[in-house]
Amino acid sequence: MTNYKKYQLDKSSKKYHCPACGEKKFNLYLDPDTGEPVGDEYGRCDRENSCQYHRYPSVSGQKEVTQAPGASRPEPKCIYPVKPFVDGILQRMDSPFHHFCRQQLNIPEEHLKTWLVGSLGSYTAFGVANPEKVLNFKFVPYESTGTRDRSEGKFPYYLGKSYLIKYVPEYHKVPASKAWQDYFKFERCFYGQHLFDRKKDTFLVESEKTAVLAAFFYPSYNWLAVGGNNGIKFEQFSLFKGSHRKVYYLIDNDLAGKKSKVSEYLEKFNSIRKRKDKIFPSVLLFPTSPSGWDLADEIVCNAKIREEEQFKKVLKAALSALQEEEEEEQEKQTIRFRDSGIWLHGRNGWNPVCDFNIGIKYKITDDLVNRVSWVLELCREDEEPEYLEMDNREFCSAKRFHECLMARNYVFQGTDNDLKRIQQALVRGCDGARKVPVLGFDRESRVFFFANAGFNGKMVQPDEFGIIEHDEKHYFMPYNTEEGRKTAFKNAERFLFESRKDISFNLWANLFTRANLEESYIPMFFYIASLFRDLVFDTVHFFPILFLKGPAGSGKSSIARSMTCLFGYRQHEISLKSPNTSKSLPRLLGQMSNAILWLDEYHNFLPSEVQGTLQSVYDGGGYERAAITQGVETTSVDIRSALTLTSNYLPEDTIFFSRCIYIGVDSIKKTKEQTEAYNHLQKLENGNLSAISAEVLIQRATVEKNFEKVYTWFYDRLQQMGQGKFANRLVNNMAVILTPTFILARANQITLFTGEEEKSLQERFLEIGYKNMLRQYNINSTKSDLSMFFETFQNLHDRSRFRNNIDYKFTDDGRFLALRYAKIYPEFAKEFFQIYRKTPPARQDLLDMMRVHEAFVEYKNSVRFRNNDYGESAKYSNTSAPLFNYARLKQDFLLSLDGESEY
Repeated sequence: MTNYKKYQLDKSSKKYHCPACGEKKFNLYLDPDTGEPVGDEYGRCDRENSCQYHRYPSVSGQKEVTQAPGASRPEPKCIYPVKPFVDGILQRMDSPFHHFCRQQLNIPEEHLKTWLVGSLGSYTAFGVANPEKVLNFKFVPYESTGTRDRSEGKFPYYLGKSYLIKYVPEYHKVPASKAWQDYFKFERCFYGQHLFDRKKDTFLVESEKTAVLAAFFYPSYNWLAVGGNNGIKFEQFSLFKGSHRKVYYLIDNDLAGKKSKVSEYLEKFNSIRKRKDKIFPSVLLFPTSPSGWDLADEIVCNAKIREEEQFKKVLKAALSALQEEEEEEQEKQTIRFRDSGIWLHGRNGWNPVCDFNIGIKYKITDDLVNRVSWVLELCREDEEPEYLEMDNREFCSAKRFHECLMARNYVFQGTDNDLKRIQQALVRGCDGARKVPVLGFDRESRVFFFANAGFNGKMVQPDEFGIIEHDEKHYFMPYNTEEGRKTAFKNAERFLFESRKDISFNLWANLFTRANLEESYIPMFFYIASLFRDLVFDTVHFFPILFLKGPAGSGKSSIARSMTCLFGYRQHEISLKSPNTSKSLPRLLGQMSNAILWLDEYHNFLPSEVQGTLQSVYDGGGYERAAITQGVETTSVDIRSALTLTSNYLPEDTIFFSRCIYIGVDSIKKTKEQTEAYNHLQKLENGNLSAISAEVLIQRATVEKNFEKVYTWFYDRLQQMGQGKFANRLVNNMAVILTPTFILARANQITLFTGEEEKSLQERFLEIGYKNMLRQYNINSTKSDLSMFFETFQNLHDRSRFRNNIDYKFTDDGRFLALRYAKIYPEFAKEFFQIYRKTPPARQDLLDMMRVHEAFVEYKNSVRFRNNDYGESAKYSNTSAPLFNYARLKQDFLLSLDGESEY
């Protein structure tokens, strides 16, 4: 049986301010083990009839309960005051405090309106608001003298039960025995936060009255009221995060002011801030004044202090007194950060090492090369700060540190040991930033990183240091800084995000399919799958390679290039024939994740290490690793790119070919509609198309939720359609590529196949997948000397070595193709040996293979061919030639020849 703690109310005479009504009549619950209060919000207000606030700690001591310990309850609903209520209060300007301000201090009504000071009956209402909306009101009774009305029954309070009764219908469903705080809550922030200006120094004060008066007489500063210690939260101080301006807390001249929670929170915030000299947690302006005296009292009673210059003198004196106190305390310490610079204590006492202050903005860690760098803030007194990126080696050597600073006209006079002491004081609590390891999807943060922005459902732009914040963590994007661009990824200049409202996936897909017809669907599916490659790989542990094969001018490169445009700007061809590509291939593949890398001119005699790297892309790289920086670093990362290859040749390596999804691209004359779509697509691709990828990426949760189930369904159906003849890998590859696009199309997130209502979405996807698999199966099954003959013939044709009417000839109706075999074979044999480095098949053996192929028609004894290309003067010869069904050759061997479009 669980033993629950039994919390008890503090039985001493000590009282605190109630979180609900603000009165100092609140009894706290104590922890029975420690005797300490459980929390400021757990207790009971003595004003049981009018306030009724009572919260009991739960077992964990973190959440209030009013039923049995351990019982759960939904988070209270946040209530914001409705506009009619807000307007009604702010339109009234007739409270005693309004009259006092206007008549005694000559504060105009416009100032009070700006500060959201209204009235509710005889109470002054202070609107607690952020820049977006009013969150709450604090109601305070004042007398005509401007002092608090402390008569019986008069007390400050925030919105609560009475507002709920009148404006929140759900309140009436709350059981009478339950506290309304269990079901509803009102937000708070600093009073005056709606006017906060990051370019100004800030004064925190306790009362709203002080903020209103001080803001009128000292407009050069921000004035914020904390509204008392109870209800203040540390999270509110994040308002000052990233600001380099000074923050002062002006305490009242009493014990409560000197030991307030605000001072405690400011000291805590200061400990994690970069600049140690910019926050003053407890500034007492008038130490000789009566107890409880504050700045508002001084403004009312002393007309001289209403002048801003006089206020600055008083502040300076108070800060000097504070510094003397701190110096006495710091005698035990060895380092001081002052406005005038940094001082270190040594054998000869205190000595300055520089006349400026140093702060750490970010510590940047590059896990890939085990390197640390720093973004430092440098600031002289009364000057705007400067920022400097510095390598760790420079920040750890006084000599190098001094040389770097001299370029910015800063002088550091310390030793290596002095610099080490300063570092130790600064690094505590500084924000760390991890260098983005790859372009594309980062598994740790689950953010998709373009070179200039991050995408996590919405675009997050980096700050001036190339840093973005996500889930309270920081990430460094090197491309966004001048120094970082020197070592940025090779593809960074094209992998850029640009927001555009004139493009969409559906627009691109429509043009892409109209320009490339049936050959466009699998590449389009491959592109969408590549955006979720990590998800696919985690489920099935592989990701196929897209292999586009076709003759020169067929459009295979246009298809590949169009897909790369969707990650920013178009990628230029990277040729596998280039020696530089072979050396940099692992690095290229290691720079991107969930994105497409396109490599052109695949051929069958790549170096073994290159062929091995390409093959390893399929199973995620395994132990294949690649250095991704452009420097001398040898540390590496796994390969996570999706790969597209284009070639004039079919892969000779059957294992490698089985890891590919094959697309044969025919060289045929485009229709007028295709040409128009192609031209439109080209214009689109001249700009940045990354917004299309962002549009698809936002659907990640939908794909993630349904992927495994839909993938299994496609795999089973494709296996049934193939009746067992397809290898598992071929079926797996196709099921993987079909699945993400189908999920999005079924969810109506993208539109495909317009005007084909007679076929279901499933049938259309299965039809496309099955046709492609059948084509690849047939090619794989007939990979023979005959297929290599026609592949070599096609390549010689593409290089204008074989010509229409001289080396081959179509019949008048274009249905049949005659080959001038006796002239073709010697050229073929020479090229075959150059490509495959082995003896070509014998002339007669090859002819025998042709005779038994289904495309073969007959061997004609007399076919008239030209002997040259000289027009009317050309000479002709009759020779025997094999005659083929051209459509069947196109189907089986992807033949695409000049002259076919004439028929």
